Amino acid sequence: MKQTLTILLLLAALLVSGNTSAQTYSVVSEGLTLQFTVSGTEATITGTPNKVPNPRQSSCYDLTNGGVVNIPATVTVGSNTYTVTKIGDAAFGSCGISSLTLPSTLKEIGKSAFDANTSDIAFDNLVIPASVQKIGDTAFGNQRIKHLSFEAGSQLSSLGAKAFGTYRPASESWISTWTQSSQYNIEYYDLSNTQLKAASFQLNGSLPGQQFFMYLRLQGQILIYLPATFDVYPCGNLNNGGGSVDQTADETNIVRANGYCDNLLISDDMSFRAPHAFTAKKVTCNRTFSNTSGKAVSTLYLPYPTDLPTGMQAYEFIFKGLDEDGNKAFCFAPVPLGTRLEAYKPYLVRITDGASHTLPTMQNVQVPATPDVSTTAQISADGDWAFNGTTEFIGNTEAYAKKAYYLNGNKWWAVQNGVANDYIAPYRCFISSPTGATPAKSFFMVLDDDNSATDVRHLENDTEADIKSGRYPFYSIDGKLMGTDYDALECGQMYIVNGKKFYKF
Repeated sequence: MKQTLTILLLLAALLVSGNTSAQTYSVVSEGLTLQFTVSGTEATITGTPNKVPNPRQSSCYDLTNGGVVNIPATVTVGSNTYTVTKIGDAAFGSCGISSLTLPSTLKEIGKSAFDANTSDIAFDNLVIPASVQKIGDTAFGNQRIKHLSFEAGSQLSSLGAKAFGTYRPASESWISTWTQSSQYNIEYYDLSNTQLKAASFQLNGSLPGQQFFMYLRLQGQILIYLPATFDVYPCGNLNNGGGSVDQTADETNIVRANGYCDNLLISDDMSFRAPHAFTAKKVTCNRTFSNTSGKAVSTLYLPYPTDLPTGMQAYEFIFKGLDEDGNKAFCFAPVPLGTRLEAYKPYLVRITDGASHTLPTMQNVQVPATPDVSTTAQISADGDWAFNGTTEFIGNTEAYAKKAYYLNGNKWWAVQNGVANDYIAPYRCFISSPTGATPAKSFFMVLDDDNSATDVRHLENDTEADIKSGRYPFYSIDGKLMGTDYDALECGQMYIVNGKKFYKF
């Protein structure tokens, strides 16, 4: 009788224990309730109840805290603390996420855990902790992640099919078609800290099948850094039936562990950022500089050094000063012909021979890590104005906050708040005010082609005198006579007076 009672008590204890481990608990993080289960000393995040139907797409949800997901390293149940080691299958599937932080305790990310982000806000960076060993199929499928990287010492050994597959423009609402644009969300996949090999990308254990690029679902020539352990190269050999054939066929934008990229393509409608420096054996930029009326002057900001073709002249910002009447003026001096333009330096460029041009293919050039925009700006002496460049799309909200002006059709256009088409395109330059200074009624932009001015005030005074004298006619940049009345000149155009170029802002 005593033995029977002992067995019954033991069974009851096991049943209670089993019910406890299957029970769902919750914790609040960043205003979002996270549900979890526990087993032993570990916890699995299973989802959140704080979501509402997405009005743009059926069967999708918006998170009620604005989309911030911060997974904690530990959770508690009563007096017991559990380590968060896993995010369950489909835990946040079809939820709009604007920010995601993962703990250093995480070991596994389940299938479709963060699949199908429906947020209108892309989040810039996703860093996978070194502790993560397994990422399931489509774990981050259709997410808006601009920059993907793995912490040093990554233990990742299993990466599911299409784990990071996406190619949706970052600024657009949920749509059923995938479209490329200057707001393209993915800029790089940095796998260099992982120990993945080609065999890690097998489909159903079959190496010759759809793997690697099928897993990544790449479109649009994304910059990829391969791990040192990757043992099959060229990568085109791993592209049977999946991924971007164009990218892998000639190793476009793929950086090997030795720091070399065989073929770098800078696509004018796609943003670019390089987290690490590398050497490009060949670089091509597909931008065309058109001599169409009103577009002979443009700006250029590239992530690599380049030569200019014959028939184009580059100018660099010298400084900004004040004339005797207090008018602000920017002075640009010509770069000597034959000089190689520097990487990440803003330039004004002008067509001088009346023809359209493309940049030459460059060989064996260094591509530095992409710096912050503000660190490469050429700032006026008083600190009020800066000539900036960017390799990344800058949307309307950010551009307006910078009080930015962009050059288009030989006109400087002030970015207007709330106008979606007012933005800064990749590989272009813009004028902005770091201090929020109010623009002057007019801005002179003087091109000192003869390098005759010892300082901007001298050049400005000479130009100002010629403008106000009424003795000299004004000409448009393409040679059209515009009369002698400065006040009648349209703002936002470049003109020539007595051989000097100036810009009426």
